[in-house]
Amino acid sequence: ATYVYNDDIQSNKKTIKPNEEFTLSYIDPEHPAAKWEIVKDGEVVKSGEGNSWTVSLADVGSYDLKVTGNEYGEDGAAKQTTRTFASYIQITGEGTGALPEIYTLTANGSDEEVSIKTD
Repeated sequence: ATYVYNDDIQSNKKTIKPNEEFTLSYIDPEHPAAKWEIVKDGEVVKSGEGNSWTVSLADVGSYDLKVTGNEYGEDGAAKQTTRTFASYIQITGEGTGALPEIYTLTANGSDEEVSIKTD
């Protein structure tokens, strides 16, 4: 069988604060690396390469994302493309609420591994 790559991309955060790290990646962890560019007002402000890329931005605003890499057809054939996702990244001010992040969890007074089972 021929492996069919998924060309969709994702960000691990929807609400991003200034200087907060976030990761852009392909949904498919097996997808070949690409060149990632963050663009504001027609200027590239950051760029990187890989299947995923962790970055932070200091300025509040809306940013376009350009991804240059292989895009796969239904037949599995690859072609080099550059896709632009308009206003894909939104950096919000400190006054805007953020999604909470859970770093640790204590259950029943213990931080041991917890499993949840029916009944």
